[in-house]
Amino acid sequence: MKILLFGLMFSLMSVVLIAADKVVDPAQSALDAAKVIFADGKDYPGAQAAFEKVLKDYPTANVDILAEVQKYVGISLNYQQRGLEAQAAFEKVLKDYPTANVDILADAQLGIGGSLVLSSQPAEAQAAFEKVLTNYPTASAELLVAAQMQVACVLRCQGKPAEAQVAFEKVITEYPTASLNTLADAQEGLGYSLKEQGKQAEAQTAFMTFVQNYVCQLGATNEQSRVWQAFDLINPKLVAPADYKTFIENTIKAVKTTEANAKFLDRLKSELKIASCKASSRGRKTGN
Repeated sequence: MKILLFGLMFSLMSVVLIAADKVVDPAQSALDAAKVIFADGKDYPGAQAAFEKVLKDYPTANVDILAEVQKYVGISLNYQQRGLEAQAAFEKVLKDYPTANVDILADAQLGIGGSLVLSSQPAEAQAAFEKVLTNYPTASAELLVAAQMQVACVLRCQGKPAEAQVAFEKVITEYPTASLNTLADAQEGLGYSLKEQGKQAEAQTAFMTFVQNYVCQLGATNEQSRVWQAFDLINPKLVAPADYKTFIENTIKAVKTTEANAKFLDRLKSELKIASCKASSRGRKTGN
């Protein structure tokens, strides 16, 4: 009996010790609660107010928590299309919490760029995005590739397709482990940047790569329209018949067989018949 009682007491002490180890920071709890309001997506002013209350109620909290809260104030303002105020909120992160985690600082710098985009200042936004790459090179790859992608996009928006081309190529070559969606966006942007420079043959190759690699993600209607639009820009006459046939075959293999993709698959199969005939005809003419 004494042994059992001792065992029970030891277990209770262990539970108390474990619970003591897991004391939750009240500032972190308040931050998490504010994030719930933000994530709901229905009340960004309310989320902003909740984040600002955390800053007011816990001014001496951990620097990373305070920096994260201030960053979310900026994000909440951006979602309200209040670009100038959001920019100031993000700048406050960098000014007031310079020793915070590098990812929080890099994300705030990204936020400044996004705010400048909202304020229709693409050149300034480009500079802000470039600062993420130069000032925070040790930030997570996810944040760095996001910055590089934004640099490419704002360059194209400024009517600088040659520079945008280089920037999109950097996304593809320097961040090969980025998400499939990011790489597909970069490949698509590369195609349009080449097209805008009149580099039709290179643009064809870029669009073919985009369609072939991204088509496996088809599902949402807006994504289908993107792929269809790129597919329409591919001119079979600018591609060797055998290469075009291989492209169509690989694209068919990548497409998910769903009702939503049925029309696109039918179109691909029709294209394959034409491509096969042209490839065979070309082969006979060359004696192969």
